[in-house]
Amino acid sequence: LLCGWHGKSFVFANRFRGKGYWVIISNSNDGDMQNHIFTQLGYQSIRGSTGRGGARVAMQGVRVLREGGTMAMTPDGP
Repeated sequence: LLCGWHGKSFVFANRFRGKGYWVIISNSNDGDMQNHIFTQLGYQSIRGSTGRGGARVAMQGVRVLREGGTMAMTPDGP
């Protein structure tokens, strides 16, 4: 499990690209743009946020980790 700050997410994206890591990305319009960039860099995404699918995101994240996946998140968000 990797953690980074929202304002530095593209530094992280570049550093770990192409490894198939999972990221949690908001369902917002900004998240659409970020999701496009991250998937182009080789990441897999789980879409959602605290107010929009948070429980589903948490369950999917646990599944990814149990299956041996590596996941990244930004703990400084809502």
